[in-house]
Amino acid sequence: MGVLADINPTMADLIASLDPDGKTATVLEILNETNEILDDLTMIQGNLSTGHRHTIRTGIPEPTLYKLYGSVKPNKSKRAQITDSAAMYQGYMELDPELLKLPGGAGLKSTEAVAHIEGYGQRMARDLFYANEAHTPEGFTGLAPRFNDLNAENGDNIIDAGGVGSDNFSIWLVGWSPLSCFTFYPHGSEGGLVMTPKGVQTIPVDDGYAERDITHTIWNLGLGVGDWRFVGRIVNIDISALKSDASTGADLIELMTMLTERVERRSGVRYSWYVPKKIREILRLQIVNKVKNSTLSREEVAGRKVIAFDGDPVRRCDCLSIPEARVIGL
Repeated sequence: MGVLADINPTMADLIASLDPDGKTATVLEILNETNEILDDLTMIQGNLSTGHRHTIRTGIPEPTLYKLYGSVKPNKSKRAQITDSAAMYQGYMELDPELLKLPGGAGLKSTEAVAHIEGYGQRMARDLFYANEAHTPEGFTGLAPRFNDLNAENGDNIIDAGGVGSDNFSIWLVGWSPLSCFTFYPHGSEGGLVMTPKGVQTIPVDDGYAERDITHTIWNLGLGVGDWRFVGRIVNIDISALKSDASTGADLIELMTMLTERVERRSGVRYSWYVPKKIREILRLQIVNKVKNSTLSREEVAGRKVIAFDGDPVRRCDCLSIPEARVIGL
């Protein structure tokens, strides 16, 4: 019964969702996270049924110095194809139809749907950074495994903040566009979270059968980095050493200024910073303590006022509030 109670909302869940007057209560979603990266995603339809294949140029032909009666050999550019996989996330929401007939039943279903949507959002945000096909073949590969070696080709866009402890964190700068960094859904599928009501179904339960009101949920998602030059990461930020006056630990203003200059800039690309909650707090304090004319401002993005650094929104991502292993040169 304990397992079923974890899967299917019960009468106790219904009672817990009612106010004293018998009306559906407003649920305080204290488990919700803020992951503003989900507001920024560039999403395209992939060109494969299981992912997306993109072609990058790996070599540029150069002209030959010619001399009279000499010769010039033809040359050409070089290309390589990279295939990124998509992951298929699915879930089911099951409710006893008799429960839905009781006062507050419809409200319970709505609040359960909200919780399921939040669960998808938290998983997607986390995987966009940390998913790794090498460990989970059925998933896709996020940003962290791609920018995890100071000596790699993209190592110039990885700045070491010097932390060596066990509570290191990262700051990201991502330029979103269909040619730089983007998300995708497989060819022929649908993008985003799709919730499909299946109605009341008869399903096997223990040694018998039962009626369940079932809703199927699915979200197909992959991440593509067509050009690594548009993505940057500040690694090894020892959060316990951070001070509002930058007297110890990382100087966030200096590091973010450096990364701003290293990440490729081009029109048509949308840039955003992604930081953990605590680091955004320290960033604001460092700016207050360090400069009068702050590089931090408030910009309007999609009709909302957001914090910006040098014109790029500084987005809070609670999924980044996970201690990371120290990034080194492999």
